[in-house]
Amino acid sequence: METDNPRVALAEGDIATRSAAARDLAQIGAFKDVEGLIGLASSHKSSAVRLYAAAAAAAILSRHRGLGGMRKLSRRQNEDVLTWVTCTDPGKNPSLLMALSAVSGRKVVDRLGRMLRDPRNLVRAGAVAAVRRQVVSAAHFQPGYTAKSMDGWFGDKRMPPDTLLELIRIVGEVGWNDLADRVRASATAGRPHVEASADALARLSIRSDAGAWNGLWLSDGLDVLEVNPEVRVPEWRAVYAGEIFGPSVSAEMAIGDDGVAEAGGVRWRMIWVPRQGETGTFHALQTDDGRTFYKLDGLALISAVSTLHESLAHAHPDCLKLAASSLEVEETEDAKSPKPIKGSFAARAILHWRAADAAGAIEILTEVTQGKKPRADDVYWLGVIQADAGDSGAKATLKKYLKVAAKKAPNRSKAQELLAGL
Repeated sequence: METDNPRVALAEGDIATRSAAARDLAQIGAFKDVEGLIGLASSHKSSAVRLYAAAAAAAILSRHRGLGGMRKLSRRQNEDVLTWVTCTDPGKNPSLLMALSAVSGRKVVDRLGRMLRDPRNLVRAGAVAAVRRQVVSAAHFQPGYTAKSMDGWFGDKRMPPDTLLELIRIVGEVGWNDLADRVRASATAGRPHVEASADALARLSIRSDAGAWNGLWLSDGLDVLEVNPEVRVPEWRAVYAGEIFGPSVSAEMAIGDDGVAEAGGVRWRMIWVPRQGETGTFHALQTDDGRTFYKLDGLALISAVSTLHESLAHAHPDCLKLAASSLEVEETEDAKSPKPIKGSFAARAILHWRAADAAGAIEILTEVTQGKKPRADDVYWLGVIQADAGDSGAKATLKKYLKVAAKKAPNRSKAQELLAGL
């Protein structure tokens, strides 16, 4: 928290204090704060205050979409938010349109549809961001008003080319196969639209390929772009060869003609979505009961493996080995000299170990721990895996780890305990 009492600071503070208060309310605010935030976002003289207030209002509303234990907005609350936002000129703060992304109903969709054609660039961009944020939410897993309206938006000759370009991308991101013909037809709108249409159609098509679902996927318990400081227990799923696995899940996955899969009574869709505080779009799987699982690869996979390693034994062995192989090289300017991803050896070894390939895991780490200055984590995991496999070299490896590891290394006490038990 940046302020002692964000509600008081928001009403009485200077520009910096009010901005900080808005950031605090984005984390802990309730619906009762939304009207005041929207008021500031539409009228305050400081652009910083307007921006942070709009973001805070959208963040609070995102926690009221029926997910994560929060209740949905009531009909009255929906109407109130719509009134508060539509009573303001979107040109003064297009970011305010983001507040509509958590509000349901035909009136909201129609309002955003009009803003998509607004002559002001920033207003159109704000409307696009609101539409995208709305449809990637798990609360909009089932196509509703927005999907039906988008068909009309594509056919509207008044739709500006920049908006049309973003609509094409959104269709590919959320997987609305029924709009594939609209995407194809929109390729004639300009050179950028040709590439965007091809990308969107490829994403629509790839959902029918069972192999595209393969991998490890991790959920933080939050909806897409949800701001919520509650600590959630990470939850993972592994998909491989048409089956889905987890600590208490093992089910066949059937992919429908619409690109939506069903497994164990839960429906899944493949999406490409933004993440809170990060740039770009991320490959994810989303369930109809409100969870979003992001693809684990690269550094995200490396950091997750050491935490999840015990439960990963429930995954299909070939899935774990596939994940391990993705860490073997990183892109370099010289394609002839690929290099292992930094810090990947321990992660690769753990994945092989949990895939019941202790010998392969030991082989990976033995080679990289022979030098004068091996990474302490590599030595630690080699010792752990050797001990689990009954390898006689475990004692020596753990002693070596205690020599090379920092005095406050997080695994030091675990290594000492394991060594004492050998």
